[in-house]
Amino acid sequence: MRRPGPVRWLLWTAVLALEPATAAAVAPADGGAAAAPAAPKASQVPEPLPVRLELADGGEADLDGGVPIRGELRVILAGRFEDARVRLVDGSTRLVPAAEVVSVDARTEFRIAPEALLRPGTEYRLVIEPDASEPLHDSRGNSYLPTELSFRTAGDPPPRPKAKKHRRRR
Repeated sequence: MRRPGPVRWLLWTAVLALEPATAAAVAPADGGAAAAPAAPKASQVPEPLPVRLELADGGEADLDGGVPIRGELRVILAGRFEDARVRLVDGSTRLVPAAEVVSVDARTEFRIAPEALLRPGTEYRLVIEPDASEPLHDSRGNSYLPTELSFRTAGDPPPRPKAKKHRRRR
C-alpha cells in the first residue's frame, strides 16, 4: 500500500480532527429527536505546530541560504511530544539518511545529523509528523497538524553536467 503524500496526509488529518463525534448524533432510544453534534473542543482542533530550527552551536538558522552543508541541525518543538518524528528530505522528496537523537523534557528536541554532506545551495525540508496515523499530540492532549520546515543550504548549487553531443552515423 502506498503511503499518502504530505498534502493528502494534511487534508486527511484535518478531516479526521474536525469530524463531529458520532455518538452525539445517534437518536435517543425513546424516539425523540437526535441530539445536535457537539462542536469540537478547542483542544481537538489541530493547531499549527510551534517549531524552530537551530544550528548545532545553538544559533538560529537562516532558512534562506544560511544553513551549513555539514553539521547537526536541531529541531525544537515547544512542548512535550512523545509521538513525533522528524524526517529530512531533499527537493525531490527523497529521504536523506541521517542519525536522529530525541530529547523529551518540557520541550522536545530532535538532533538531526546527516550521514553525508548536504549539497550546497539546495532546498531541503524537515517533515515533522506523528509516528502513528493520528495527529500530533502534546502532553496536554492538544492536537497539531503535521508541519514541514523548508530551508536552503549555504553556497551555490553545483553546475549541472552538460549533455553529451551525439554524432549521427552515416
